[in-house]
Amino acid sequence: MARQPNAVGQVHETAIVEPGANVGAGSEIRAFAFVGNGCVIERGATVGVRATLVCADLDGAGESTGTVIGSDATIGAGALIRGPLTIGRGAVVEAGAVVVDDVPANAVVAGNPAAVVGYTQVDDTASAAFVVPPTAGEHVDIAGCSLTRLPSVVDLRGALTFAEIGANLPFAPQRFFVVYDVPSQKIRGSHAHHELHELIFAVGGSVTVTVDNGRERGQIVLGDPTLALHLRAMTWTTQYSFSPGAALVVLASHPYEDADYIRDYDEYRRLVDR
Repeated sequence: MARQPNAVGQVHETAIVEPGANVGAGSEIRAFAFVGNGCVIERGATVGVRATLVCADLDGAGESTGTVIGSDATIGAGALIRGPLTIGRGAVVEAGAVVVDDVPANAVVAGNPAAVVGYTQVDDTASAAFVVPPTAGEHVDIAGCSLTRLPSVVDLRGALTFAEIGANLPFAPQRFFVVYDVPSQKIRGSHAHHELHELIFAVGGSVTVTVDNGRERGQIVLGDPTLALHLRAMTWTTQYSFSPGAALVVLASHPYEDADYIRDYDEYRRLVDR
């Protein structure tokens, strides 16, 4: 029989929920699943058939903590969650995945160890649509951001791409940085900014970028130095699936200021939903 003294969601009679776990309202624990001490299942989350959620002991004395399954997240059948870690709001863990690191909000992860393979739509029904890159001199808008094809000059000496303030460079940069040597299974970003704008482009390899304004969500593959993505303020963005040798250049409209970052997706949604 299931042990569910702290459970208020729907728990199948064959599932086991240990006494130190908490199951939120509207959540579902399906047949033969195991939810260990220290796990928190937030409102509306689903733990699939034979999925296993465990937390690490803090001191070897049986005290556990730390694994949180965010609201409306889905843990697929047979998945193993080895905490302590956090599965973000609306995330999807595919069947059989082995998760050993935090999963960002709305991410879809698969494999062993699990890696991000996509992102859900805002309505959480399908993978976020990929944006078709524009032709030279044109741009497309997605989730409040703008993807532009920069000019390219090619001759026998090679190729050159450029941007100018007032034309295809939307602000005067105050800072730049380069993201590189990122293992393919790791992610970057997963935050928004109150005021900062960024222009990002890949000068080597390819990177998949997800943008989200709270109403729509899309994905772009930056794999060409002529493709530049303008990330406006109050856009939630994540970069993943870095190819070998990928290098992402970021031009920023402001100097670094930690207070400008929004690092919690639930906080971000509260701000944009005001």
